[in-house]
Amino acid sequence: MFQTQRTFWMMALVVFLITGYTTVALSDDFFKKTEFQLHADFNRMTPFAAEDNDIWTLTIEHFSEWKYGDTFLFMDIESLPNFKRDPDAIYFEIAPRFSLDKFLNQKLLPSPFLGETYLAFQYNASDKDFIPTSWLYGISFDFLGQPNYGFANLSLMIKDCDRKGAVEKHPPYQNDTSWQITLVWGQPFNIGPLQMEFNGFLDYWQENSSATKDETYRILLTEPQLRLKLSSLVGKGNFLSNSVVGTEVEISYHFFDENDGWRVNPTLFFAVTF
Repeated sequence: MFQTQRTFWMMALVVFLITGYTTVALSDDFFKKTEFQLHADFNRMTPFAAEDNDIWTLTIEHFSEWKYGDTFLFMDIESLPNFKRDPDAIYFEIAPRFSLDKFLNQKLLPSPFLGETYLAFQYNASDKDFIPTSWLYGISFDFLGQPNYGFANLSLMIKDCDRKGAVEKHPPYQNDTSWQITLVWGQPFNIGPLQMEFNGFLDYWQENSSATKDETYRILLTEPQLRLKLSSLVGKGNFLSNSVVGTEVEISYHFFDENDGWRVNPTLFFAVTF
């Protein structure tokens, strides 16, 4: 088991670093951003644990634009309960998009509210067998008109899940094909001299029931963040100038299984941007 986890972690790190390096290399003349976030998660549900726990979560995010699209990737590393420093779980996503407008040299959707149209792909993986490996593919749209260089996009995806060992260890689980809708947003705003941001995502997708493959249920997961740029307080020119503090609230419904109801898991976090 230890050898399997170690192999997965090494594979995930290699994929993450190679993809990150590639997107940086392809985007020297375009926008790019890498951010490390350290979250204190309160009352976080840990699957198969007797009770909810407080844990650390280290999140590494990278976003790069290039000539024909963009790439977003992130990795979450969760600690053992009670804020121990030992790692317990890892999860990552890689999500490239390819601009149809730029490939075809024309705007596909001539609307004043819509920006570019993309072919979107995504790969999700974890070292835990109860979290399925997923491949997603579909179409994505940017929205226009947000103030202060805000952004938003909507993705409509087909989702193929490979549940690995969960099929053998938990017989009701099956590999399946379903769908997912993802909304991502980021909106800067000011409160007096304070520079703030309201960021986040919302995923809504369908799963097959564990009771019978003929039945389905829907899952909602959203993680809005309220962020304060520390440059508002310390100015420019030091380490904290590229840092933020904030709160994230994970709101979910049926996230851990079909019998799981609404859950609200708050975090406090500190983030540094490079």
